[in-house]
Amino acid sequence: MTTTVQEFIKDKLPVETVTLDDSIKTAVKRMIENDFTQLPVVDSNNCPIGIITSDSVLKALHNYATSIEGVRIKHALLTKPQQVNQNIDLLDLFEDMTGNLALVVDDEDKLIQIITDYDTAQYFQQRAKDIILVENIENTLKDYTQLAFSSSPEGEARLTELIQGNTSASFGIRRKFKKGLKEYLSSVCLPFDDDLFDEVFNTQLFVEAVKSYLNALPEESVSFNDELFNQTYEKHIVDRRPPVSFDDLTLGQYISLFLFREHWSQYENIFELEKKSLQNLLDNVRETRNALSHFREITRDQSVQLRDCYDLLVSHQAAIYDVFAPDDSIADEILDIEEEQEPAPDQEIQPIADEPAPGESKYAALAIWLQNQPIEKKIVKPTFSKIEEIIGGKLPASAYKNRSWWANDSVGHVQSKQWLDVGWRVASVNMTNQVARFARIQERQRAYIDFYSALINELREKPLFSHLHTPRPDGANWYWTKNFGVQGRHLGSSNYSFGRGGIFRVEFYIDFGDKELNKQFFDKLKEQKEEIETALGHELLWQRLDSKRACRISRIYKARITDSEEDLTALRKDAVPTMVKFVQIMLPIVEAIGKEIL
Repeated sequence: MTTTVQEFIKDKLPVETVTLDDSIKTAVKRMIENDFTQLPVVDSNNCPIGIITSDSVLKALHNYATSIEGVRIKHALLTKPQQVNQNIDLLDLFEDMTGNLALVVDDEDKLIQIITDYDTAQYFQQRAKDIILVENIENTLKDYTQLAFSSSPEGEARLTELIQGNTSASFGIRRKFKKGLKEYLSSVCLPFDDDLFDEVFNTQLFVEAVKSYLNALPEESVSFNDELFNQTYEKHIVDRRPPVSFDDLTLGQYISLFLFREHWSQYENIFELEKKSLQNLLDNVRETRNALSHFREITRDQSVQLRDCYDLLVSHQAAIYDVFAPDDSIADEILDIEEEQEPAPDQEIQPIADEPAPGESKYAALAIWLQNQPIEKKIVKPTFSKIEEIIGGKLPASAYKNRSWWANDSVGHVQSKQWLDVGWRVASVNMTNQVARFARIQERQRAYIDFYSALINELREKPLFSHLHTPRPDGANWYWTKNFGVQGRHLGSSNYSFGRGGIFRVEFYIDFGDKELNKQFFDKLKEQKEEIETALGHELLWQRLDSKRACRISRIYKARITDSEEDLTALRKDAVPTMVKFVQIMLPIVEAIGKEIL
């Protein structure tokens, strides 16, 4: 943010004023010519004594019932508004500004400028636009980088390798060493070889580790000590920090990955720019971003450059998709996900029925739609219009204009909280063709597999559940434990499932394959609500799900798959006996009602 008021007003045009000797007609003319609604009134030393406004002029004409020639400036003069010195901090002005304007003066109290609430609104509006542009640029670079690396079979593994290499503990030393070596070779007119540098640098690290090992050996010892060597190797080479994810990189690192040498030949043909030129532009954006994040003022040229950079990236979006991901510019031919057809008695069913709660965000419908996608489907590409159909309303204008609207922000964005909560993220957005590419969060799927593997190993020891198999390797958020049926007819199933909004369910999922029978069965079962809950020792959530075919009854825990291992262990410990008791209670009741209504 600017330091002083003086810096804030430096680009404004000279202030227009009038004196008590000027006529009202002169004042009105100046206001009309400059599209002003007020003018400061100054004395012969240019010190402010008050202000006149279009309203005060009209009031004077009305009060005195005369023509414009019949009143003077003093008849329309208002009390002098707030006066501030040009050297005060801008933050003080924003905090202390009580009216809709303030007069800026120098140390001699001479008028320099006028600041209105319009000026302050414009200032913050421009800063907000600049911040959004930086976010748009960063997200677009992330999209293009992931597209480029995913275009080859080994690309994603290569991207992970580069990320870990550029964020390891030795990266800072490596970068300085590389910069110095480049400068030296350039000064003696020798070329620089990236691959050779990587080999030499890693060798040097190894040499230092071996030296440390030899120095640590007792003088009389000549044998190789594996344990001691491993200690010194880890000290010098192994990075013990947790791996950094792609979404946790800095803008500078995204720029470096975007300009990766193996992809530059394609980019060069698309942008028709030298690599250094594009690097310069993106580095300028990075410096501007740093200034904004540290609350420093940026120039008008920097602000314009942000817009130019984003426009450049977006204007070549179609060409980049054509080169790196030709299929991603085309939306999926997506069929609406319906609830499963009538299952066989021994068939494992997918408990997908869900509906938004009253007052819940409209984007909950999108989350449910994503959650209901077949588990084998790792990527979906709906058009913006398809998403609008799903949520039952229009996307905001910013979704069509700003890539940042689609950012995977689990804190500040209502919409992204919904899709992240069900294990999906926006992988890329084709703003030109208006297609969003959603991908399952692979780490989330791995976490589901690990959680359910441990849970089922414990549950399998119980007689009712000895039949259970290893959790499916595709990482579903739910796990089927037992089917309920009568007379060869499927009634429902008991399941574990993680749901939207940070919940974990031990549930009985009702699905005959017939909506009317499901609701009838649910109503009959709910008549015994008190007895069932008393036997279980806990309240249950009874969801009739009127807009869906199935129904659900569940014991709810507040939990997410992203919770700590300690919390998930405690959840499993409680979920096993709850499932056993729940099934034991429900089996005879379900069978009795099933025989009654079938």
